[in-house]
Amino acid sequence: MERELGKDLEQGKTRVAFLMDNCDAVEEKGYMKPFTPEELARMKESLSETDIEINDI
Repeated sequence: MERELGKDLEQGKTRVAFLMDNCDAVEEKGYMKPFTPEELARMKESLSETDIEINDI
């Protein structure tokens, strides 16, 4: 069976209705996004600043 149904339908309400009418169940899928070293450094700095602000209160 195909992994993607209704690819020929336009994105929006029509495709959502088609998929909901033809599905057995909704399957939740998650994923992990890899961050670049620059993004990690920026997030670490932001976390450090937030922690310092919280400790000052």
